[in-house]
Order: sequence, then C-alpha cells, then structure tokens
Amino acid sequence: MKKIVKKLFNNLLNFFGISKIKLIREDSHGNDIKVSYISKNKIFRKVTNTPYGQMLLDRENRGFQWYANRINKGKSAFIKNFIKSQHYCSIDIKKFDGIKINYENSLILNYKYLNKFMFYYCKTWPQKKLVPCHGDMTFDNLIFKKNKIFIIDWEHFKRPGEQWGFDLAYLILSAASFPYYRYDFLPEKDQKILNKLWKKLNLLGLRGKIKTRPIDVFKKTFESKIHWQKIIRRSPKKLFPYLLSKRFINHLHSIIN
Repeated sequence: MKKIVKKLFNNLLNFFGISKIKLIREDSHGNDIKVSYISKNKIFRKVTNTPYGQMLLDRENRGFQWYANRINKGKSAFIKNFIKSQHYCSIDIKKFDGIKINYENSLILNYKYLNKFMFYYCKTWPQKKLVPCHGDMTFDNLIFKKNKIFIIDWEHFKRPGEQWGFDLAYLILSAASFPYYRYDFLPEKDQKILNKLWKKLNLLGLRGKIKTRPIDVFKKTFESKIHWQKIIRRSPKKLFPYLLSKRFINHLHSIIN
C-alpha cells in the first residue's frame, strides 16, 4: 500500500510539473515521518505532524549539532533549515556526495570500511566512560567519500548517551549480522575478520560486559531505558539485535570470545 501511495505522490508531482521533488519514503518503521528529496536545492526534507515524529526530528537536529561541533563545522554544514511548532516539524538535510556501502556484503569486502570507521570514531568521539550515542550506527547511515566519512540519520541520538564504543560495537556486529542472520552462521573467513575487528575494538578501549556479550547488552539497554523503549515499541524490527535468533547470538558471542 505504501509503495502505491509513493508512486501516486510522485506521479502527481510530475503531472503538476514539480518533478524536482521526489517522495523517498513514508512512515518507515512506524516513525510518522515523510522523507522527500528536492533536487533543485540538493536537500532531503523530513516532515511530520505527530508528537512521536517531532521527538525523532528534534533528536536528529540535536544530533547533527553535536556532530558538527565535534568535527569543527557549523550545523549549517549539514542542516539547511529546522522548523518546529506545536503540530508540525520539518528538517532540511543537505545531500552528501559519496557512496553508501552495501551492508549485506561479506565482512571480507567491508573490512576496510569498518577499519576506517573505527579510527574515525576514535577521532570524533571523546574518550570518556559515557558519550553521546547515535543509536543506529549501520552502513546505511554512513557515507564514504575518499578519505572522508559522513554520519547521517541522527533520529535516535541520545545524550549524555551510552558507554564509549557502544555505536562502534553496534556497527561491527550489524555488519556481521545482516548478510548471514537468516542462516544462523558466519562463514569461516568472516568469523576470522569479526574476531580481528573485535580484538582491535578491545585494544581501543571497549570495557565491561559489552566485550563478551554485546548483543545482550544492546537488548538490555534498549529494554530498560525510556529513550529506547519508545523506539522498540514503535519499531521492533528497526534495531538489528531483534532480528537475530538466540542461536545466531550465541554464535556471534562465541566468535568474539
């Protein structure tokens, strides 16, 4: 049904000669947000008229602001406009040139990008026990351009956040899970890559139970804190740990240990 609505919307835009605006998605994972691309201005516009959608866009605005400060840029480098009223909220996000990595590629193919991001994370995030959290750090929300990396989609942003390395561990394990979770097993070559990445993460400063039982830590965090509870109630399949079987979770934990 949503695909039909999207097609009708874009056909109407073409009919009235407004083809430079294209509907990208609507109510993805129950987030109450409509996303359009305005090619003339090279921006993605997110719009909502519900309290839940407003909460997410407000988090996105604050997330981009924190991120811009960390990489010594003004918020205007990412956000062109942000409007919030009682029953309406919109945010215009600039388009970034670069490539998105296919998150269903093997770890062998994606290793160099994961390695790049590990060092980018260490450079961008403060080395503290508790740090701001992106909250959905997957390849779908990263853009690579030569030696640059851009992080997008800050709707789950949380501050003061979670423990250092939470987002980084989430990215690595999501990259290991998406290609193989339907089969409950990683090929041997990818097992070696995952183990290698996890050892690096430990050396960089990962601490606590997340070192040995990260999926358990993710799920406990999401289920025990109000910030995350709202998201998993609305979008139970939005966060990758909830796609994994118990068998596959144990398989991942055995590899990193």
